[in-house]
Amino acid sequence: MQIWFIFFIIIGFLTTIFSKEKYSSLLIIFIIFVVWSEFIINYVWGTMALVSMLIGYFFGRLFKKNK
Repeated sequence: MQIWFIFFIIIGFLTTIFSKEKYSSLLIIFIIFVVWSEFIINYVWGTMALVSMLIGYFFGRLFKKNK
């Protein structure tokens, strides 16, 4: 299961880096969370995936700010 958290951190990071709008990456992250939680797995793992993607999002914001 740990590979999924690394995968979601990378997704959060990449959506932040490649988004042109400020909050469009957050919208994509929450859409992935809803799809992952509703249709693929339960809300506990979906929430952990959301936290992982938000960690990636904040790393991406720091990377974009320093760039």
